[in-house]
Parts: sequence; structure tokens; C-alpha cells
Amino acid sequence: EISACLVGSEMCIRDRCSVVEAEGMRIAHLGDLGHTLDPETAAKLKPLDVLMIPVGGYYTICPQQAKEIAIALDAKTIIPMHYRGAGIGLENVAYVDDFLALWDDDDIVYLPGCEYEVKPSAKRQIVVFEPDENCIK
Repeated sequence: EISACLVGSEMCIRDRCSVVEAEGMRIAHLGDLGHTLDPETAAKLKPLDVLMIPVGGYYTICPQQAKEIAIALDAKTIIPMHYRGAGIGLENVAYVDDFLALWDDDDIVYLPGCEYEVKPSAKRQIVVFEPDENCIK
């Protein structure tokens, strides 16, 4: 469990980071993380095969902080979340493109729908879902 106060806000949050280990892989979901990770916490989490990380800012970490954390955690597959995109997301959070602009185009994989079969990856990749009507119900 990670506790933090959002910068510029009186509201304190308690964030729970979940790590799942299955079939020889480590998968982390960083919830509504609103701060960078201290070195001790990062050491406990890494390395990661899959990292689900907020990138929208305002309520959570910003795109640049998300990239820094993903690199620090040695994440191979990075799935951005809590952002604004085509017809989705809150108006006060950043677009996913703000996060994607920080990476090489060759690292970005767009997937139709909202499902992803996790496979070990030697090369870092950022997986972005392109939701269809079956995803948003």
C-alpha cells in the first residue's frame, strides 16, 4: 500500500499497488498513483513483464513521471491508463498521446478492442487499446 497527498490538493489518497505473479511473469497495476516511487518501493516491484500505469496527470502522475517510473521498474510491456482519448476520459486529464509522444514510434503497439494476451517480451512495448463498442458497455 502506498500513501500520498496529491500536489496542490487538500485531498489525500491511499493507493494500492497490486502485483500478480503467474506463469513466470510479474504484472503490476499501479492504481491511481499520484507520486513517484522511492527507490525501496521500486526495488520491490521490479522487474516487471507488464505494467499498468496511470498517465493522465491531475489526479495521478503525469506522462513524464509515468515514463520515468516505467523505465525504473524495467517494465517490458507498458499499458497506459487513466487518460483522455478518442471519446473517453475526463476533460482535466492528459491525452494518451502526451504519454506516447515520449516514446519511439517503434515501441508503440495499438490493439483493437480491450483484450490483450500477456506474453513475455524481450523488447519494451507500449500497448494502447483502441476500444470498440464491445468494450464500453
